[in-house]
Amino acid sequence: MTTSQPSSRDISRKLVALIFGANFFGALIIFLYFSVIDPLPVGGVAVRSLETEGIVTFGIAGVVIFAGAFAILSRLGRPIQNWLRLIEAGTPATELPSSVARLVLIWPSVSLHSWLRPGCWWPYFSPSCTIIRATSSA
Repeated sequence: MTTSQPSSRDISRKLVALIFGANFFGALIIFLYFSVIDPLPVGGVAVRSLETEGIVTFGIAGVVIFAGAFAILSRLGRPIQNWLRLIEAGTPATELPSSVARLVLIWPSVSLHSWLRPGCWWPYFSPSCTIIRATSSA
């Protein structure tokens, strides 16, 4: 009895789901940590409750960030996926265009920047993030 190996498309979908899930839970943990567990004191109060506006902002920003990252990474990753299927079908790897090879090499940087930019701007837009407000009022 032989079992067929999973296709690159199946593997890619599972990896994308795993990566996006891990990123979501990482963002949630960081949001909860800075919102509830260790917020900067504001007005003499060191511990605060989780506010509805903070949850709504996190939800909206999360959906926008995840949708944007998925769209950008899907579009940029399409040539890589197409060539992976061609290689699986028997096309020699030596025929790989240099543009696809460059994209493979810069892929980690593209992925990093799709998450780093929102992370840098989050404190300016989040009502529950007091880091910017506390440092700018001092």
